[in-house]
Amino acid sequence: MIGGEDWTEVVRLAITVASAVASFAVWIYAVRANRDKAQRQELAEIWRAVEVERQTRREDDAAMRDRLARAEARLDDAPTSKGLHELALSIEHFGGDLRAVLERVDGLGKVIERLERVTSRQEQYLMDLNRQEPSR
Repeated sequence: MIGGEDWTEVVRLAITVASAVASFAVWIYAVRANRDKAQRQELAEIWRAVEVERQTRREDDAAMRDRLARAEARLDDAPTSKGLHELALSIEHFGGDLRAVLERVDGLGKVIERLERVTSRQEQYLMDLNRQEPSR
């Protein structure tokens, strides 16, 4: 059997062991709590980065949609192949009209040459007539 002093020694030893176990448990809790806090902070940073990336993508998507809308608006104003064909026919017709105008202008040029010859003959006649009069 154990004497009275031995019991106090056992109780003291049990309290010391219980205190050590409790300290160890608190230490484990503190480590886990700090690790959980660090993980929560890391997750919060990752979440912020994801949100920034989402916002950037939204802005990029909006810019891309705007560019696409402007490009589509330009394409809406572009002529169709039928319109280009009609334009080519109009230009060809205009070229024919231009040739006809050039032929007429060429004809007018010949008429003007004849008129210049007639006018120069008349001038020459008048000058010759003027020279003959003073001698009379």
